[in-house]
Amino acid sequence: MKDRKFILYIVIIVFIASLGTLTYRVGSSIKAKKDAIIDEYNKEKQEIKDKQKKAEEEAKKRQEELEQKRKEEELEREKDSFNNMHEFYAGTQGGTATGLEVDEIIKSNKKSSEHLIEVIFDDTSYGTDPDKIKEIKSMLKSFNGYKLQNYEISVDYDENGYVNKVTIESK
Repeated sequence: MKDRKFILYIVIIVFIASLGTLTYRVGSSIKAKKDAIIDEYNKEKQEIKDKQKKAEEEAKKRQEELEQKRKEEELEREKDSFNNMHEFYAGTQGGTATGLEVDEIIKSNKKSSEHLIEVIFDDTSYGTDPDKIKEIKSMLKSFNGYKLQNYEISVDYDENGYVNKVTIESK
């Protein structure tokens, strides 16, 4: 009977040890699965962050490109507006229209020192000074005797495409 008790105690101890080992293995397995799930979650979360960051960078890049294009178009419109004011009078003009072009140049040179226009009248340069250019107004005539006095107006451009010189020749 003592042997049976002893065997029973040994069986109980083995059972408890087996139960402890089983519990440890199940716990380790659950922890490993939990860690794998957390790793997968963190990986997906990082991928989402990376995609979001990439999308934000692309949107920012597109915005910068659009802003640059808008600035270029605005500069082009500004240049066209500036040039159209003077290109309008290019060609053969009467004394009155030529006087209006001289007035436009004076006004433009007073308004903006960034794009000064040099005036050459009958092979004489009057530079870009508005007071000096005014002298041309007194030399313009609408009539030469009984004939209309015409002038040939031509424009030249700087390296940026802005009108920078107007040449007026008596015809």
